[in-house]
Order: sequence, then C-alpha cells, then structure tokens
Amino acid sequence: MRPPVALGNAIDFIALGAATPTAASIQTTMCRSQSVHPRRRPTAPNKPVKPILGMPVRDFCRAVKSNRVFSELERAYHAETGRKVGRAELDSWAGSLPRLSGVLELSDFSESVYVGLEVQIPYYSERIDAALYGHDLTGQPFVVLVELKQWSALDSDNDGRLHVRMRSGVVPVTHPSLQVSGYRRHLTNFVRAFHNEPSVQIACCVYTHNYPRRAGTLFSPEHFEAISQAPVFCATDAEVLAEYLRARVGKGRGAEVNERIRREGFAPSKLLIDSAAELIRHQDVFTMLDEQIPAQKSIVRAIGRAIQTKSKSIILVDGGPGTGKSVVALDALGYALRKNRATFLVSGSAAFTFGMRKLLGPDLASLVRFTDFFWEHDANSIDVLIIDEAHRIRAKSVPKVMAERRPKISQLEELVLAAKVTILFMDTNQIIEPGESGDPEQVVALAQRLGIKFERHHLRAQFRCDGSDEYLKWIDRLLDLSANDEPQLLRSPETFDFDVLDSPHGVLAWVQNKNAIEPNSARLTAGWCWPWSDPNSDGTLVNDISIGDFTFPWELKNGKKGLSGVPEAKHWAVHAAGAQQAGTVYSVQGFEFRHVGVFMGPDLVVRNGRWIANPRANFRNSIRAKSSDVVSIYLRRIYRTLLTRPLRSIRVYSVDTETREFLRSRIERGSRVPLDS
Repeated sequence: MRPPVALGNAIDFIALGAATPTAASIQTTMCRSQSVHPRRRPTAPNKPVKPILGMPVRDFCRAVKSNRVFSELERAYHAETGRKVGRAELDSWAGSLPRLSGVLELSDFSESVYVGLEVQIPYYSERIDAALYGHDLTGQPFVVLVELKQWSALDSDNDGRLHVRMRSGVVPVTHPSLQVSGYRRHLTNFVRAFHNEPSVQIACCVYTHNYPRRAGTLFSPEHFEAISQAPVFCATDAEVLAEYLRARVGKGRGAEVNERIRREGFAPSKLLIDSAAELIRHQDVFTMLDEQIPAQKSIVRAIGRAIQTKSKSIILVDGGPGTGKSVVALDALGYALRKNRATFLVSGSAAFTFGMRKLLGPDLASLVRFTDFFWEHDANSIDVLIIDEAHRIRAKSVPKVMAERRPKISQLEELVLAAKVTILFMDTNQIIEPGESGDPEQVVALAQRLGIKFERHHLRAQFRCDGSDEYLKWIDRLLDLSANDEPQLLRSPETFDFDVLDSPHGVLAWVQNKNAIEPNSARLTAGWCWPWSDPNSDGTLVNDISIGDFTFPWELKNGKKGLSGVPEAKHWAVHAAGAQQAGTVYSVQGFEFRHVGVFMGPDLVVRNGRWIANPRANFRNSIRAKSSDVVSIYLRRIYRTLLTRPLRSIRVYSVDTETREFLRSRIERGSRVPLDS
C-alpha cells in the first residue's frame, strides 16, 4: 500500500523502501507546541562524554558510606546544568547508590576500576545512571552501563504495555533492558572510542534492586530477547551482578578508558553515515528539479568552502508550500553525512521533527533536533545546520536553567554562531504564532551584521495540490496574504478540486469514503476551536469537536493511555489509525496528504467580505491572549497551512454561514466532474 502521508515533498521516501521504526522508538514531546524541554538537558556535542561525577571504585564506596556522595553529586549536577536537583532525583540517588555500592564491594575489583554517575550522552536528552570503566580479563578496555531501578513491582495491560506505580500515580514505562540497550546502541553509533580500532567494548545491564525475584511481569517471555541484550538483575542477584561486572571491568585502569573516550570525542560512525547516505541517495524522489538545482549546488559549494577554508556561510531557501524545500533539505543532509560533516537536521515544528525521526530511523533520530537545542554550543562547533520549517524559529530560546544562564541573543543568532554552514528553509506565511520570528529579512540583517557570506534562493515550482500554482495563489488572495488583493476565482475541479460543504457530517463522510477507496489517504483537520480533553477512564477519546448534532474526537494526547491502536498526537499524521481522529495545524505542518477535510471554526469568519479574527474562540493560549488585530494574520496563516496540505482534493466546512457563502463566491464551477468525487 502506498503511504498517503509525506514530509514536505519527500512523498515517496518510505514507499521506495526506507525502513521505518516503530512508534516506540521515537522520543516524546507535545505536538501542539514547538517543543518541550526534557527533564534533563541534552548534551551539547562539543562537550566531552563524561559523568557528572566520577571517581575510583574505592572512593565511591567510601563516599556512599559517609553519605558524602549525595552532596557532591548534587553540587556537580548544579555546576554542570545550572539547575537544582529535583526531589525525585535526590530520592532516586538515595535509594539506588547504596545498593550499587554494595554490589561493587562484593565484586573484589581492582582499586583502579572507575565509577561514573549520571553519564552524559551526546545528542541525547537522558543520562546513564552509572557506568563502570575498566579492562576485562583479557585486557580489553571495557565500559558497562548500569540502569538502576527502584521498582518492586510492575504491571502490564492487555496490550503488553508496562506500568509502574509511583507517587504521581500509575506511569507507563519502557522495559529497562530496551532503555539501556538504546543507550548502548547510541553510544556505539556516535562515540569514536566505541567504533575506532581497537575499540572500547561496551555492555549494559539493569539492576532492579528492590524487585524480589526473577519472575513476574519484568521477566515475562515477551521480554526475553531484550533481556538477552541487557540482562536484568533483581534483589537476590547481587553476587551474580558482581561477577558479571568483575568479568568485564575487574582488571581496572578505568580512568584511562574514561580519558580515551573523552579525548577521542564523538562523531557518527562510518557504518551509520554510510547507511544514512545510501538511504537518502537511493531515493528517486530526491532528483533535483528547476529552482532546486541552483539551491542544491550552492549548498554543496558552501560545505566545500567550510571544509577547505573554515569560512562561514548562510544559505536561505524560501518558497511556499509544496515547492520542494524538504527535498533540498534532505538532499543536503545526505551530502553532508557522506562528507563526514558534523550535521544536524533542525526544525521548529514538532510534527515535522518527529516525522523526520521516524523517516530516518532510531539510530539517526538524535541528529534531528528542535531549534532550541543549540543555545549552549560553542561557536563553529557544528559543521552544518539544516533548518527546515525555519519560519518557526523562536525569538529566543528559554532553557530551564537559572535566569542568569539563559541566552541573551536571538535563537537565530544562536544557530548561526554554532555552525560553519547554516541552511534555512522558510515560508513566512507559515509563521502561525506571535512567538515565532523566522523571517528572511532578519536573516539578511544578521548576515550583514556578522559579516557572513549570504546566498538566497527562491523556490516557485509547485509539486503539491496537483501541481497547481494557481491554487496556491488563489489561497493567498482568498486569505488576504498576497500583495495582489484583486479577487480571483478558482476554477474547480479543473485548477484544483476544492469544494465547500454545508455540514460537518458531509466532510467527515467524504474523508471516510476516500479512506475506504484508498486506505489511509485522507485526514480530517480543524482549527483549534474546541477543547482537547484527556481520554476517558476506559481509554476512549472524548468527542470534543461538537457542532450541532455532530461530534468527533481530537487525536490522543501524548503520554496518555488510549485504546489499543490509537496513535498519540505526535504519530497522528503518519499512523493509519489517525484517520479516525481530527488534527490541528500543530500536527500537520510539514506533512501532506492525498485528500484533506478542513473545519473552519468561529475563530476566523468573514463579515462584509473581510476576515475577522475572534481569538477568544481559539484554544491556543498564545492566540487567545492577543487582540483581534494582532492574531488575524496568524489565524489566516493557520488556515492557509491546513488548506495547502492536500495533494489531490479538499472539502471545507465553516461553522459560519456567511463565511461558507464567501468561500463559494470565490469558486467557479467547471464542466469537468472530479474523477474521485
């Protein structure tokens, strides 16, 4: 089955054979905001891979016995992150570190085994609880990652999802063997010492020191494969764990292993680079066309200059929806990786970011980042930053650190300073919130102020909406987003298949019919003019969208437990079951579908031929808190984004009668009957 949804114009990428990971491999965020700062700040790639606190094993055991380790770790944490340690973290250390110390005393190690606590992971938002550094019985350098869990019991539901009871209630969790195996795979992919020859060996395990015995949910058969990769040791296994560690790091000299890892630094492994480059290079969709060609050549030249002369460049590629910006962005990613450049694909859009992570697979997911990831990077520490959806750049990054440590410069300047080559892809008519400031004129001014070589390319050729550039122009005039305000009629379906229906029932029936003919080819979208509720206690979704006798649910909130098979909001656009819920602009920006239904809510209506904004009718706080005059442009851009998602056809319903009649007045009925009406 041909997938109906795509990222930008990379429409055939998955269909042409690219492997896609499961939803579980994608990190969590909220799709109705630009991003959510994780509990732990991601490690900047120009900083060493190191523990927050490290010491020889004997010193660690003494520090635990004297309780000194907790205050030292707390001070080190604050010095590294600029944040105080939360109560949950302190309780975790108090509960787990003494148990780890007990195992290490049983291990009869060489005194030169090295213990690292809260080990930072490059490009990642988590830290490893503990790592032991040393040499194995044959003299091989070795690191063992240890995931510490205080769980005494674990439950699973009928779908096999795991849950643990914490102070805050029942919390869904990942099996810890999968968690720590992911850390190991990530380090193997990105830390040079683990793939440079002779390589440092790496193993991982889990110590659930309160879990009573090797039975129950944690050890159920469906987890055997994961446990074979990362064994789980429970409360009665202290001596077994001690022997496991002794065999791998017991010969000591751990400080030199830690120093080698720090000294050699990190970069994607050759295997990872080769597989990613081949994945991108072998897709026919990435054939450059028209204005894409000079933009692509400009990027190649800029990367070459950065390699040869260390000169900085900014390249701006702007264009409307469907002009191929994402195609050029992914081609640039593949080229930079093949040249072994330290590269990130960056976006200010949550939906786009998670879609790209799914597209590129779990091993490369950490190279896809939000725009607020780079606030603490050193100047020129990154070779290439490729920023798609750059119109969603924020005015400033606001990391969760003390105020005095927060950046004083704009987010745009942070990005440009961090990279030798900054490539931005923009469409200013997709700036959909007051806090977004990605504007071409700001880029031009910054390049001039910093004296950085600047190039600009415009993409005009249309690959979406049946290739109809006229439809895009019509939409911009319709919503007063064009310099040309002369009214224009859309000839439908000849120019593009657009129609206005008189009921929400009709739009939903049309979407469902499209999906019946071609599964997963259509989506229902709407302005965020209705509440977004948590699911019911039985996992069913609340029918929040209520229009007369019509009701329908939004997507499932991220992190909430819904019925089996119902995707969370971050996967709504790419999961087939997303066709059974409605999505907002925050779930669809950066995506396209064969067919789209759109509900226009009471937040934007027409009165006497002019658009009137009603911000209080919108449930986005950044919109409803502003005046009508301020938010009008953003609401019109929001609906422009929804109205430009389809490849083939669209059906629209407005809750306002005058608005429906206005839309109809801008359509000229042609003689051709739509083939798939």
